[in-house]
Amino acid sequence: MFIRVKSSPNSPRQSVQIVQSLRDGARVKQNILRHVGVADDRIELSRLKELAGVIIEQMKQQQESHCLFLPEQLPPDRPTTAAGKASARPDTLMVDLLKLRELQRSIRGIHEIYGQVYRELGFDNVIGRPSIHGSAMRLLKQMVMARLACPGSKRQSVRDLNDRFAIRLSLPAVYRMMDHVDARVIERINELAHTSASGLLGGKINLVFYDCTTLYFESFQEDQDKAQEVQEVPGDQGDRQVQAQGLRSKGFSKENRFNQTQVVLALAVSSEGLPLGYELFPGKTFEGHTFKTFLERVETRWRPTELVVVADSAMLNKDNIALLEQKKYGYIVGARLKSLNRTTAAEVQRHGPEASLRELPLSPASKLVVSYDPVRARKDAHEREKAIARLKKKLARSSSPKGMLSGKGTGRFLKLEGQCQVQLNEPAVAEASVWDGLHGVVTNLMTMEGQAVREQYHGLWQVEACFRVSKHDLRFRPIFHWTAPRIRAHVGICFMALCCVRTLMYRVKLQQGPMSAEAIRRALLSVQVSELEHLEDGQRYELPGRPLAEAEKLYKAMGLKLRTTARRLEVGIG
Repeated sequence: MFIRVKSSPNSPRQSVQIVQSLRDGARVKQNILRHVGVADDRIELSRLKELAGVIIEQMKQQQESHCLFLPEQLPPDRPTTAAGKASARPDTLMVDLLKLRELQRSIRGIHEIYGQVYRELGFDNVIGRPSIHGSAMRLLKQMVMARLACPGSKRQSVRDLNDRFAIRLSLPAVYRMMDHVDARVIERINELAHTSASGLLGGKINLVFYDCTTLYFESFQEDQDKAQEVQEVPGDQGDRQVQAQGLRSKGFSKENRFNQTQVVLALAVSSEGLPLGYELFPGKTFEGHTFKTFLERVETRWRPTELVVVADSAMLNKDNIALLEQKKYGYIVGARLKSLNRTTAAEVQRHGPEASLRELPLSPASKLVVSYDPVRARKDAHEREKAIARLKKKLARSSSPKGMLSGKGTGRFLKLEGQCQVQLNEPAVAEASVWDGLHGVVTNLMTMEGQAVREQYHGLWQVEACFRVSKHDLRFRPIFHWTAPRIRAHVGICFMALCCVRTLMYRVKLQQGPMSAEAIRRALLSVQVSELEHLEDGQRYELPGRPLAEAEKLYKAMGLKLRTTARRLEVGIG
């Protein structure tokens, strides 16, 4: 097998194919095994060729470990008669429809497509020792599939798998399975995520985007801080793993749920939005303090020779920058312009009415890339004016401090002494206006042009996109578990689902065009099959429903054939 790039003289687009040479007597023919995709430029062509290389390796492994032929090379199933003999006409299935009844209807698309992605990521062996933990491995996969199809609590997932997928599980067994997702398994999940992303992106990842978010609980009770809790970790050597406690705690909530407990999720992704790894911290942890742990994990897991880390301004502090420079990593970090010294701040504020991009030295080893955008300036001014208008409206009703400070019925508990009037601080408003339209990025990549630095920083939207998928499409939160091991296991399962989603989105984007996580889910849920039974002889048949058009694209991208015709399942007893 090899990769062939095919071009047309009338079009700049190039097709990437996986081709196999077959000898036919003295002649050699080339058989196209897969159409990987069509590239519009050199970058897409390079990525498609990398993806084709990954697919070839998967095909080789499938040939070596499963069968001599690829699935697309196997002949179609031949239906049998009631006596078990092959039908004379394989495309004919004679059945009296009036004597059929539907036993059940189940969804197949999620398990067929995401099941293959799950295997290709290596998650089917993440627990290890299948002879002992085979049941736990199967339950783990079903929980990931349920998270991809209809995310909810574990109880809801078990119910949905039974009702919609014809897969019957025991809820207590699911909870016992979660106890196997310990620190060692979570570390393995992180390793597989990085290995898979690295393989899809040509074997090397030099640019990493890092950010944090919060996941809340349906709980108001915080965990008590304990020094450490020793947890038994299954392993050949019977070694033990130490886990920190006090995960559920109140802190700064990015979802404005300050009265509920939470945890902090730190996520690293590639430039293409592929998850590389994650860490979980107590809810009261300041996100800037997670950065050191992240860099330590990077060093032990990836052992990079060179790396550029992109993060927002919350990571910009002296300790984090010093750590990056000590490890000789490149960084592109959002700047806190209002915290600059007076000289640099005054220089930043010197800009004309037009859009501009400037580079200002901060030290011999770092620089500030500051941009001014008049469109952004108008937006900043508009948002500030709306906020001031609301304040003025409130001041017009009453300038009493009690009226300004009261909220949600708590004003009756306030007692003010002396005379005090609340007024709008006009100088503060004027001071805030000088920063309209300005944005800064700090970097130690002294040879990189300012525009390129700015573009790399804007790639942080990939992390935000992963957070949106995790929170809305996969519903990482609310978390219903309350013990630290179960919380970590829940987030580990959700992260596996996130890896499946983003990997499939990346492959489909290269081969068929971009599709959202929700569009993929909706298409796969439409791939359904009805199981029918003959009332007289008990013969069972499988009748596929009509899927959405997008489902065929997904099957084609994964190299699978979407079954659209009926087939006989088993020989009847009558």
